[in-house]
Amino acid sequence: MSAGHQFGRGIQSLDAEYPLYGRSAGPSRNRLLIVQVRAEAQAHASQAYRASVLVIVFPGGACAASLLQQARRCSSRSPVPVVVVEVGQSFAALHLGQQAKPAKASRHDNS
Repeated sequence: MSAGHQFGRGIQSLDAEYPLYGRSAGPSRNRLLIVQVRAEAQAHASQAYRASVLVIVFPGGACAASLLQQARRCSSRSPVPVVVVEVGQSFAALHLGQQAKPAKASRHDNS
């Protein structure tokens, strides 16, 4: 059972269609996923219920970096709050059993 389900929260996932889109499949999937969850949160928001989106990015390669960049960019202009959490290498290694890899330098674009 996922952490989101344990806390009674909805989980969105979407497979990238690499055979169809090649290398652009990951970033395209990330963009679509962010648009979908943001629209869903906005649809559920009301005077009595404040909806928000939580994006958790685990250590990974270019696809994780793309998700992190797109989520941060989206958070600054979203009609609903978007919170972006980047899980560090050491946390993932300690708590999730993922092998720690050296951190790669990245440029964060919040425009």
